[in-house]
Amino acid sequence: MGNALSIFSHGSGEGISRSDLKLLETEINDKAEAISALEKDVATKDKQYKDLTKEADELRQKIKTLEASSTDSQSQIAQTQAALQSKADEAEQQLLLSKEATAARTRELEAVTKDLSAVNDKLAALQQEKDALAEEVATLKAGLAKAQEERASAEAALKEEIAALKAQAAEAEQKHATFQQEIAKLQSALETANKDLEERTQAISASSDLDAAQKKELADLAEKRDTLEKAIEALKTESASQLAAAQKDAAAWQEKHSALQASSETLTKDLEAAKKEKEAADAKYASEAEQYKADVTSAKAEVAKLEESLNKAKEDHSAELLAATTKLTDAEAKLKALADSHAAELEASAKKLADAESQLKKATDEHTATLEATSTKLTAAETELKALQQQQGADVESAAKKVAEVEGQLDALKKAHATEIEATTKQVTEAEEKIKALTAEHATEIESTNKKLAEAESQLKSSASELSSKLEEAQKKAADAETKLKATEEEVEKVKKQVAETESQLKATTAETEKAKADTAAVEEKLKASTAEVDKAKADSKSLEEKVTASAAEADKAKADAAAVEEKLKASTAEVEQAKSAAAAAEEKLKAATGEVEAAKAQASSAEEKLKASAADLEKAKAEAAEAEAKLKASATEQAAKLEEAKKLTADAESKLAAADKESAAKLADAQKLTAEAESKLKESTDKHTSELDSVNQKLTEAESKLKSATDEHSKELDAAKKQAADFEAKLKAVTEELEKLKAAAAAPAEEKKEE
Repeated sequence: MGNALSIFSHGSGEGISRSDLKLLETEINDKAEAISALEKDVATKDKQYKDLTKEADELRQKIKTLEASSTDSQSQIAQTQAALQSKADEAEQQLLLSKEATAARTRELEAVTKDLSAVNDKLAALQQEKDALAEEVATLKAGLAKAQEERASAEAALKEEIAALKAQAAEAEQKHATFQQEIAKLQSALETANKDLEERTQAISASSDLDAAQKKELADLAEKRDTLEKAIEALKTESASQLAAAQKDAAAWQEKHSALQASSETLTKDLEAAKKEKEAADAKYASEAEQYKADVTSAKAEVAKLEESLNKAKEDHSAELLAATTKLTDAEAKLKALADSHAAELEASAKKLADAESQLKKATDEHTATLEATSTKLTAAETELKALQQQQGADVESAAKKVAEVEGQLDALKKAHATEIEATTKQVTEAEEKIKALTAEHATEIESTNKKLAEAESQLKSSASELSSKLEEAQKKAADAETKLKATEEEVEKVKKQVAETESQLKATTAETEKAKADTAAVEEKLKASTAEVDKAKADSKSLEEKVTASAAEADKAKADAAAVEEKLKASTAEVEQAKSAAAAAEEKLKAATGEVEAAKAQASSAEEKLKASAADLEKAKAEAAEAEAKLKASATEQAAKLEEAKKLTADAESKLAAADKESAAKLADAQKLTAEAESKLKESTDKHTSELDSVNQKLTEAESKLKSATDEHSKELDAAKKQAADFEAKLKAVTEELEKLKAAAAAPAEEKKEE
């Protein structure tokens, strides 16, 4: 203002010249042009700010696209995990069916190889072996059930964590949108303030009377601008605090992950050992590996497209999204570790089953040895029976010869041995009484033997009842497997529903949708195969039940035949002994018979009749023994055929079990490979997304820095413009006052002239 005043302050008191006025007007025009240039610069900065805001919106849209892609990857992992669970269930069902088939073959072998001479001991030994096997199988099943429960609980916990992370991500996005709206409002208010400031500046140049009011309004606008800047800083501070809270939550989840990882280290080691054993089977899936390589190439092409689109975008608040993505990756890693531990536990159960089968094979070998020993004893008994029959025939012939010799002597000894014949008759009576006593004792022994046989039959019935209960348990397990199958079908329906929703929401990703359909079809095919295997298991269970019933009936029949043969053998032996005793008594009586000839003849006739009766009984016993021998041979042949059939069925069951184990191992390796490849794809995609987000975050940081610098520059320029406007107003005011003074000075001489 001092410069402006110096123009008009002349010592001579002369008025302002036209050149000075022109110079002043030129200076005023220059200031106006400077203000206009500043306004244009402000408009340019506003345009740059709008461009940056638009780029931030594009980055947010790109983040949503990346989140959708991450959701698709998670869906693929879920489908792979469902396929792995289905294959594990199939392997478990096949193992259970193999166990039941092996147990049925074992029961048939036990029924065939029971020793006829030691039924109670063999039944007790077999019962102990079956109890031991049942306890071991129950332990294995309990371990599998416990592992499945732990896996289910861990999956539920991980799903809850994933849902919580998704909710946090959604909340962060919502807060981000709210912050953007507030920032947009503040920016709108700032633009309004700038516009008002521009209007006030124009009004200042138009009229000097509103100077005081304009100053006040300018001060109000400056105060509003300061308030808006403080509000923006407060919002930034709040966003930073929320980001710190999210990072703290991420650290807490990381600690939980470390604890879970520490608890599953041993299971991971077991899984590594199993993977080393199955490396030989990896060569079979080379074609599938090529297919997955093609899929990876396609995924890389899609990622390249995403990178091209991401190069045009920038992102705000990407740190929260990055933390949420990291948490999701950790959760998926936990899920993979649990799946690996479940596979290791399944392999351990298969190993225990193999040990149980080796024990069962050992028991079968022992039973076979017992059967061979029994056959040897039976052959020896048959040999003794034949020798006894031959000896009995020789004794009968000798007795007949001696009777013929005695008949020649009876005529001479009839009168001399009458008293001795009476004594002989008395001895015969006593012998008959002894025979009756022996017969009664023999009947008592027969009753005792029948009682023991009844007890053995009762034990056999109890064993059959126990076998029936075990068969019912097997049927119950089949029903449980069917229930699991239904649950799997429900899960498949859920997967179908999710796939349908994905198809409606993501029409642009046609290739991924087709792949999801193919995976769903594969799951349905596996489900159909599982259903067929369950039906086959039911049919095998029914067939085994019929075979168990038939084997029990055949065992009862064989026992009855053996008991009858044993009784007949005992009766024949007793009759032979009685015949021998009678022949010896008759011989002694005939040698001593020197009495009456008629009495001796009568005694000889009686002895001959007894001998004939004994011979008839002996022939009858021979016929019964031959019949029993034929039945025994037929039964032995039939049992041998059944034994061969049982061995063949056992071999078939073992081959089926080996094939099922091999198929289960192949399926498990396939599922693990699919899971590993899916996780590799997800990791690759996540890494690329992370790098892209880092790049976007860096660009966003640069944009924020540019925005801040532009805002600071704009504030400085606005302050400079305000200062220049204030200076201009002061100069204008000084010029106005100087003009008023000049006018007053010019008017004073005129008035003095008028007064003169």
